[in-house]
Amino acid sequence: MTTPITDPTEFQAKLDAQLAAIDKGELVLERGHHNIDSGQACLMDLYVWCATGGHADHDPVCFHPILATHIHGLNDADDTTPQARRAVAGKLGPLLLNTAKWPDAFALFATWNADTADQFAINLELIRDGKIAQIVAPVDPTPGISATTGSEAHSATTGQSTISVALGTGSHAKAGPDGAIVLAWKDSTGRPRVTVGYVGENGILADTWYRADATGAFVAVPAEDVPANAAGTAG
Repeated sequence: MTTPITDPTEFQAKLDAQLAAIDKGELVLERGHHNIDSGQACLMDLYVWCATGGHADHDPVCFHPILATHIHGLNDADDTTPQARRAVAGKLGPLLLNTAKWPDAFALFATWNADTADQFAINLELIRDGKIAQIVAPVDPTPGISATTGSEAHSATTGQSTISVALGTGSHAKAGPDGAIVLAWKDSTGRPRVTVGYVGENGILADTWYRADATGAFVAVPAEDVPANAAGTAG
């Protein structure tokens, strides 16, 4: 396989050429995996070909595998037509380029409530703009959700069934009764990972600060030991 394209302008030029072929009826966006040379492709076939000149049975080296899996699901949904795939093909491709090294947590948040391609695109744009907290911010403030992404940016929620998310290194989080806590950490290879803890399970206590250790295990931290840096809060 040739060296994958990482330049957005070059990728966009190749994608525009394929979109023109779709509009001429020379290429049809269909359900399932295809060899693009056959005149049919799914969305990931299209994006992988534009980035590498290869086919999607190869590793999608420019795209995070969680995001690629989500694209396959959207592409293959029973109610998705070739016309619907064409409508989003130009929007999603550039947003997916160069996501292969995203932390898994970012990729998972991109799929949060993304049952439609339009919502998936919105989530991807928010992550690229550094506004990941807006993805999980509820319209209804119950349950409360707090999400932070900066280094040592701590996250706290109070009240029943809240969710506290801290994805920055050195961060701490706490949640209220029956809540959930998400903490990021890095394994021995430096790969970012996340651990989810549920208040009331496995010794996780309400209204108690936690950090993730080098194995991803939750460690309780006295409030006085939590640095007074920027924090996200929700009721």
